[in-house]
Amino acid sequence: MIVIIVVLKICNLVLTIFAFATTSSFDAYTSFTVSCPSEQKIVRVQFEYPFRIENISIAQRQCSESTQAGSVNLVGNYASTAKFYVAVGVIAFVYCICAVVVHVFFDTAYRSNATIPALDFVCTCVLAMLWLVSVACWARNVGDVKKYTSPSEIMKYMNDCHQYGCQEGYNGNYSSLNVSICFGFFNWLLWTLNLWFLYKETSWYKVRARPPGDLLCASQTV
Repeated sequence: MIVIIVVLKICNLVLTIFAFATTSSFDAYTSFTVSCPSEQKIVRVQFEYPFRIENISIAQRQCSESTQAGSVNLVGNYASTAKFYVAVGVIAFVYCICAVVVHVFFDTAYRSNATIPALDFVCTCVLAMLWLVSVACWARNVGDVKKYTSPSEIMKYMNDCHQYGCQEGYNGNYSSLNVSICFGFFNWLLWTLNLWFLYKETSWYKVRARPPGDLLCASQTV
């Protein structure tokens, strides 16, 4: 049973690394072209983790012939959700390392002390719940990031686009964010699967699984 738990924890470790690494290392851009009278002006919009999209500012005056002034900011701030998702990944990563060390090097203490398996079970429950909450929120926010950084959405707020016309350019590569969501759900499933094997190591399961004769002998001895 311990071997299965260790293997699952190592799998958790790998999936956790991919989940938060694909999110925290994200960097992309979108672009559109303004049809100025004298040239085709390409506007490139860069964005990255932690996705404070509202801090991205684009000058309204893109054409030399334009009389527009000021700038426009994009919509949305998804930093809190992105950081929460990454934080859950980092916490799970550290916990996996600690759990593997305990199972491999302190197996005797793990089996002899009923508190440690119970604590392991409870912590895994909490982490499984955190994975579900964080990935659900993050999946929704990734959809918003895609929407509000798309060229078609940005062009709505550009006055030069209304005056001279614009064409969509590069729509961005969001594959890394899609992968991070997949790994988030895989993590939730695997952490939930862990619970059954960890539960069988707790005293709660062992007492319930003990034959009735053993329980009677134990009560008579007391």
